[in-house]
Amino acid sequence: MTTDTSLPFLLFVLVFPGFTGILAGSNLSGHLKTPTRSIAVGSVASLVFVLLTYACIILAVGGSVTRYTLKTQLFVLNDVAQSTLHFPVGHLGVCLTTISSALSYLL
Repeated sequence: MTTDTSLPFLLFVLVFPGFTGILAGSNLSGHLKTPTRSIAVGSVASLVFVLLTYACIILAVGGSVTRYTLKTQLFVLNDVAQSTLHFPVGHLGVCLTTISSALSYLL
């Protein structure tokens, strides 16, 4: 169970990785024909896509998992995915996200 003071930090930790991908588009601006327009459109489109994806996940998990489970288990999404797919999707996702972030800063 989280305390009231740790909730903002926990929300930041959960949401921040989804919005850092827009930096990859900015880093590759030299390959674009019209960088000023393309970066703006791409950044807004990526933010909207991430926001919609998170909203769909929230609605799906919120509608299929009990309130008590959502309040007590921090890794409920990993448990739901693993029980459905019989594969540790959460661990694979963390590894791939880390590799992707590291590679995007090398370009």
